[in-house]
Amino acid sequence: DSLSSVPGLPGLFVACIFSGALSTISSGVNSQAAVTWEDAFSNIPMFAKLTSTRQALFTKFLALGYGFLAVGLAFLAGNLGGILQAAIAVTSSVDGPLLAVFIMALFMPFTNSKGACSALVVGTAVALSFSFGATILGITPEILPTSTDACPANLTIPLPSDTHPVRVSDLQYPQKIFGLSYTQLGSLGLVVGLVVGVLVSFLT
Repeated sequence: DSLSSVPGLPGLFVACIFSGALSTISSGVNSQAAVTWEDAFSNIPMFAKLTSTRQALFTKFLALGYGFLAVGLAFLAGNLGGILQAAIAVTSSVDGPLLAVFIMALFMPFTNSKGACSALVVGTAVALSFSFGATILGITPEILPTSTDACPANLTIPLPSDTHPVRVSDLQYPQKIFGLSYTQLGSLGLVVGLVVGVLVSFLT
């Protein structure tokens, strides 16, 4: 704001921001594409026979796909609530099933690799489904009652709002199941991962 009157400086400032963001995002996207190729596709015979040129081209398409995914998530980020809620929801959805895999590896010797992979995939999918389901339905966390007793200040400030929050108590089944708190998504992923991992291990 202070230097907005200087010709060219606002544009230079925006260019610096975009440059820093693109350099960070591009390295992350390329790393994800390389890891995906090495861990997922390089072991498949059909892809392992590709020449180095075609492998590089395929990796570039993977990076392009991750780029589109990042842009799509950026558009959805505005609907995920506050930064703390979004961070807890996403990390819990991944960390819960991952903890289930560690518990299976340490304390359940009868489980196998297929059960561990199934636990991670299904647990993460279920937890993320609950997270995105609540976002799509517009469910907001229930605000606990507050009181101004013994408060010397008496000031009321109306806050304009153009949205109508959806509360869990207003929903009907099956939508009501998405009212699970975002702080409990990790526990959900943990339980689902353990159950699925044990069942798949017994079946295989």
